[in-house]
Amino acid sequence: MNNTNIENVALKFVILLILVYNILRTLATEYMELRLVNSSLVKYSLFCIVVL
Repeated sequence: MNNTNIENVALKFVILLILVYNILRTLATEYMELRLVNSSLVKYSLFCIVVL
């Protein structure tokens, strides 16, 4: 693997970590405030993960 491939993989990994962190934080917040919204957020986060 050359540098470009390594950088691309690292960039995608960092973006994925940020997205997962934001999703988990959103889920935690919504679960505390509105438990009914939780199920739809789980479906949305799963959809985002599948798309990636």
